[in-house]
Amino acid sequence: MASASPQVSRTVSRIAASFLAAVILVYLGLIGLGQWLPDEYDDFGRLAQDGWRAVAERLQWSPRPLSESIFYGYGWLVNHSHRPLIVPFLGLLWAGFLGAGLLTYWQGRHNQDRPDGQRKTIAPDLLAGLALMASFLAGGEVREVFYWPAGAVAYLPTLSATLLLFLQVARGRLVTPAGRRLCSFCLLAAACSSEVGATLALSYAAIQALLWAIGAIQKKGHDVSRTPFLWWTIPGVMAFLVLFAVRMNRFQAVERPVSYLSGTLGHPLSSLTAGLGELLLEAFGVKVHTHAGLAVSGRFASEILLAIGVALCWSRFGRLSRAVVWQTVAVAAALLLASWLTIAGAELHFGAVCCQQHEVIRRCWMLMGLAGIAIVTLNSAAAERLRLRSFLILAPILLCAGIIVAWHTKPVFRQYRIYPAVYRVMDQNFRSGFNPGDPQMIFLLPPSRGLIYGEQIAPGVYTRSSPSAAYPQYILIFFGKERVVVRSAR
Repeated sequence: MASASPQVSRTVSRIAASFLAAVILVYLGLIGLGQWLPDEYDDFGRLAQDGWRAVAERLQWSPRPLSESIFYGYGWLVNHSHRPLIVPFLGLLWAGFLGAGLLTYWQGRHNQDRPDGQRKTIAPDLLAGLALMASFLAGGEVREVFYWPAGAVAYLPTLSATLLLFLQVARGRLVTPAGRRLCSFCLLAAACSSEVGATLALSYAAIQALLWAIGAIQKKGHDVSRTPFLWWTIPGVMAFLVLFAVRMNRFQAVERPVSYLSGTLGHPLSSLTAGLGELLLEAFGVKVHTHAGLAVSGRFASEILLAIGVALCWSRFGRLSRAVVWQTVAVAAALLLASWLTIAGAELHFGAVCCQQHEVIRRCWMLMGLAGIAIVTLNSAAAERLRLRSFLILAPILLCAGIIVAWHTKPVFRQYRIYPAVYRVMDQNFRSGFNPGDPQMIFLLPPSRGLIYGEQIAPGVYTRSSPSAAYPQYILIFFGKERVVVRSAR
């Protein structure tokens, strides 16, 4: 492998990049099947009725300045156009995701300091960015982060921001003011998008504060005021304020699911202990909540292959400076720490691990954390003595293998086969709901299974006065109807 010709290396890299890009495009093509869940009908119905008061109440419950602003801007457009606008809305969020994975490569594509011959082949940061994005999509359930508007608006910006942060830090951008500003923006975007993003931003700020304190001690009283710190301090303060607001408001409410038999409910130390064990289970692909089964085949093997592949790609940039090594360790540690704390927080609040969207974010964070550890390990003197970098040709192969091991293609292509039918269901529901002069509407149920599925209601007739679950009432209020007939789309 070490003696592979430059032509062979270029060919393998181009094939790998094409495969990884194709995986991403396959999932991108499914945004037309994005589904609303009860949240959209409820929140947008309240927005139409109560205006800014509904927004203020929502921000008190969910203090996410960035994502909630985008979400209610989307709701305003929906209420005025009487169209779901799922494709343009998800397309905008996906554009941010793709930009986050490619921006680091784009910044350096004209740099003259790239290794010899690198400009003639696929750049390592391009391969790594494509592989990470493809793994996020192909590694498990993705509906609530990538195809559910109310979930995507919070968690896709969180994921995009942390992906860009990881790539920027590992590429050594923190040595420049522009790089620090961009990383600060990433941390702020994560903190203002979701509670898990705020957890990551606060974890990262805490680790940076520790490194800053160590540096101050080592200088033994010398002036350290010139050491940049506002770029991580400001996002850390914002993250603290977001989590404090959650603690004072939402954390006081009882939400589903709650396990009253759990020994962790309301007990911080027990939650932290349980969270550590569950984090390890998730890393090895074992599901810790019942609705998703017991295990994900090949997940741990996929993570190892991808982490080594990313590290081999990164080794083409040459030896990392001591500062870049420590900053890469810091971002990897923050990603793993935040993953642990999000599980502990769920145990504390619910008594159990909760929410598909949190699991997806943790899966992605753990992969980036492992990749960061692998980058630093391959940069060590021991790796130099073992001549591990002589196997650079393996990098694109390992990246593709990591995707293939974990990717289940049947659900994806099965989704494409029912694409026209599912798309027509949403369109028909909106046409019936906004049919003027008719107090009754027909609501067709979306598929209950598959990669992208919708919330289910028992078929039947519902009115505003009849006792029923909340979902039919949300639909009636949103469309302004008195009666809804729920039917199967088959």
